[in-house]
Amino acid sequence: MNVSVGRNEPCPCGSGKKYKKCCGAQKTVSITSIIEQEILALQTQVIQYAMHEYEEELVEDFEEKLDELLTEDEDELEFYSFVHTIWYALFVPVENGETILQQFIKGRSKMIQRPMVKEILQSWTNPRPIAGRLLSLSSDSMKVKDTLTEEIISIKLLEPTEPEENSFVFGFLVPFGGESILFTSVFDLEGEKDDREEFYLKEVFENSGYEDPIEFLKDEFLTLMNDVPYETMEYGAEDFEWKSPIHKEVADLFEAEMKKLEAPNTLIATGFILWNQYCEVAPRMTKKPATYAAAIHYINASVNPMIDITKKEIAQAYGISASTLGSAIADLEMDLQDIIMELRSVHLENIIEGLAAQGINPFDDLEDDDDDDEYIPF
Repeated sequence: MNVSVGRNEPCPCGSGKKYKKCCGAQKTVSITSIIEQEILALQTQVIQYAMHEYEEELVEDFEEKLDELLTEDEDELEFYSFVHTIWYALFVPVENGETILQQFIKGRSKMIQRPMVKEILQSWTNPRPIAGRLLSLSSDSMKVKDTLTEEIISIKLLEPTEPEENSFVFGFLVPFGGESILFTSVFDLEGEKDDREEFYLKEVFENSGYEDPIEFLKDEFLTLMNDVPYETMEYGAEDFEWKSPIHKEVADLFEAEMKKLEAPNTLIATGFILWNQYCEVAPRMTKKPATYAAAIHYINASVNPMIDITKKEIAQAYGISASTLGSAIADLEMDLQDIIMELRSVHLENIIEGLAAQGINPFDDLEDDDDDDEYIPF
């Protein structure tokens, strides 16, 4: 966009002024740079407008979402409050079916002199979210592979950004002429190379009942952004404190068997939590490590109604008898009954929410149809 133009000619930015009295007055600054700075200023103004005009609605909505956020850290909550403000301004209808951003565009456009800036602002009526892997990054652009649509999206950067290549990023996109730019910034997670984030997002989308991945991401953006780091974190036995080496040996046996079955990280983590809790209340071991590992495996699986497995199968996997396993399960369940009930409630809530998202009320027609049960082999 760097154009050679005479000082007395009309300024190419479209203001109607002579070049020397408009963009030409700043000889060292390109027209592109001026427009980019004005666009960045408009993004800031959108956020300020939202906070000034809809403060009560923003606070009320964020407080409702606090129960879903897996954090109590004040700095993290402040960060999510900021992201929530942007998300709310871009996607939540507030009056007459219009979002805060759409209202801002209608009111602010009348006051913008540069036609090019006005045109860019008016093109922001349908922003989109993005969540995916950062493929490349330069000083003025980045490429991201959107996880749910499989698109590779080129994004123009109006200011420097610091995520590392291969980071998993979340953000909001708006048009900038024929290109896309970030609305304020990109929010990145530390990079991994095993596609855990992609696997988790695709799994949640497939079970959500949504057909449009972009609409799904619009509605669930904040929750997903908060959940991904926790749901994709890989816990090992070494991440927990054990009262004795033999306690860790049990955890190692359990972990090894679960990994053979390719169990999800969250299922392995809940097993560790169960065993760690038991070690706190009953540290003395009277059975072989394999027996305890098998008992934790069974209890951890049995609290989830979607997992179908028998004591006999687990006993065989750990090389013990079914009767030995049954005795150990009874001992552990007695000391872990509170946390077991809590885990069962969580699983049931997740199942009900998943069915509701698909428009199914599980209480409408209570039929026992074992043929339709999903079999999960762990």
